[in-house]
Amino acid sequence: MKFTFFPPKKKKIALFDAEGLKDARYILNKNDYEIIYCRKEKINIFILIKSILKKNFFFKKVDYFNEYINEINPKLIITFNDNNELFYKVNKNKTYSIAVQNGTRSYHNDILSNFKFIKDKYKISKYFVFSEYYKKELSKFIDTDFSILGSPFNNNFKKKKIEFTNNALYLSTFSIINYEQSKKDKKKFYAYYQKEINFIKDINQELKKKNVKFSILGKYKNKTLKQIEKEFYKSSGIKFIENYEDRKTYDIASKYEILIGYSSSTLTYEMLAREKKVIVLNRDYNYYPVETKKFGYFDCLPEEGVFWINSGNKFKFINLFVKIKKLSKSDWKNILKKYEKFTCGFNYLNEKLRNHIKYVLTDSKFK
Repeated sequence: MKFTFFPPKKKKIALFDAEGLKDARYILNKNDYEIIYCRKEKINIFILIKSILKKNFFFKKVDYFNEYINEINPKLIITFNDNNELFYKVNKNKTYSIAVQNGTRSYHNDILSNFKFIKDKYKISKYFVFSEYYKKELSKFIDTDFSILGSPFNNNFKKKKIEFTNNALYLSTFSIINYEQSKKDKKKFYAYYQKEINFIKDINQELKKKNVKFSILGKYKNKTLKQIEKEFYKSSGIKFIENYEDRKTYDIASKYEILIGYSSSTLTYEMLAREKKVIVLNRDYNYYPVETKKFGYFDCLPEEGVFWINSGNKFKFINLFVKIKKLSKSDWKNILKKYEKFTCGFNYLNEKLRNHIKYVLTDSKFK
């Protein structure tokens, strides 16, 4: 935690939550925005004192952020971390507000689990989302003008058509928190982690019979966390591709003929947006709220379909793998077109968002 004693600068844009910097740096002019830190990375003593003077010591967290916004006096407030509920709670009556979806959404350990308890809808000016699927669900809780953008980070990189055959890539969704917790409960560990290892071992053996090379794409960059993840998958005997700073993840994934990713993984949807052949795995859990992570759950899609399937059954998986492998590019594109409302849009260089921000900043009606 760091402290700053100077008031924030007056800027056209207030970037709410520094967790969104990864996306903001690609889209916003660095001279146009001031960051509002929301996770105690930096505490502004000037703002803190003003909040106390106005509200005494009974001030709430939201009062601190309201004062922060007032001091910056932006024309636009934007967040690239749309699962931070504080953004919807702060006073935005005099400021144009934009939320940008940055990952998959569900009712399990996610923002929707908070939204379902609100009495009145939150109001913001604009919400850029992955797809019509998420627009429909989020509209139950957010009163706004929705626009389909896709993944803002994915949109920064051009689609590359690379021809590769007879290889497959498993996209890791390894969770350190869940892993450490489950180790204390043997039954939970088997149901979640040992079952996953057994499954990928089984499909690896089946893919070998078909001369398909199988690899795992690592998730964590942090040295310590990466080592834990790597050790977990080591028992599978499958080649593990480590993550690291500036890894060209989309390029690496594009070099594989077929990708295998869970429905809870943002990368799974991003690769579908890149028109890659992807088998989407649903965890075989049928209890709330974990089941809300399943592909197409909000629209009551069947648990298994044209390119999605429950994990665990190697024979069903291989049958689906063979079917998808045989599909021509045009047939695959037609399938993606049919199910595009459930996957993820693609807007190269986020032109739709860039143009809208420019419009808000230059149009006189937004004061």
